[in-house]
Amino acid sequence: MTDPAIEDIVNIVGYIQKLTKSDDTADEYMMGILGVIKSLEEMPNRFQIVDDSDLSQLGIRYTYYKNYTISYSVIEIDTKVEVYRVLYSGSDVKNRMLGTLVE
Repeated sequence: MTDPAIEDIVNIVGYIQKLTKSDDTADEYMMGILGVIKSLEEMPNRFQIVDDSDLSQLGIRYTYYKNYTISYSVIEIDTKVEVYRVLYSGSDVKNRMLGTLVE
């Protein structure tokens, strides 16, 4: 998992905790996101490469937890998954992803 993805999760958990005033709800989001990411260990190719000319060249795939988009690619050599970002689905996911990959 990349540093930006870890930072995204920390920010999401903080936001949910502040919004709901509930540590339990924030923990639920964290465990839910991490659960989706862990599930990618089994059949990481089950989600198709995104239908976008820029991101598809990089092998980017999306999966979701609630209203968050988890962006990842499959490293074919050892079938591992690299999670790049976890972003609010209503945000400009593509450009934020490209910004991360270019840096």
